Amino acid sequence: MNIEEFNKFNNFIGYGNSCNPELVFFGLEEGAGQEDFDENLNYRINNLNTSCFKDLNEFHAHSEAPSSMRKWYATPGRIEIQRTWTRYCALMLSIQNGVVNRENRRDYQENMLGRLNGETLLIERYPLPRYNHNEWGDQLNVEGLFTGLQEYFNYCNNDEIRKNLIMN
Repeated sequence: MNIEEFNKFNNFIGYGNSCNPELVFFGLEEGAGQEDFDENLNYRINNLNTSCFKDLNEFHAHSEAPSSMRKWYATPGRIEIQRTWTRYCALMLSIQNGVVNRENRRDYQENMLGRLNGETLLIERYPLPRYNHNEWGDQLNVEGLFTGLQEYFNYCNNDEIRKNLIMN
């Protein structure tokens, strides 16, 4: 990974309406399992443009994302419920006095959660899995940008960098 690719990847912050969301969910990482880390990394580097915010559904459903990302939106009307997002959906349904059941959570995930024109914004603190998840060992290859994973995490943990991206 060169510095341009790294900066593009590191600028990714989240999904949804960044202008006037009703609720902002602030998470710790954009997940990736050991089995598809490289595919996920390459997909994000190759498909992120200058915008820090994406449409959750569009990013996962209408792209050649890794299979682990595609499953959340693979079949419209029959998507798989994602375990973290389903909690966000239940909270939003409760706030709106909606019925909180499996199908309504699935429908909210597919059609409302993290949409650019929607009412929610999902911000990720890091663009990669957390260090203590031990999901990716020594796979981070940034061609001399960092001496190792710990230096990368120290950089990503810089609140000023992330705060400035969000403010911009």
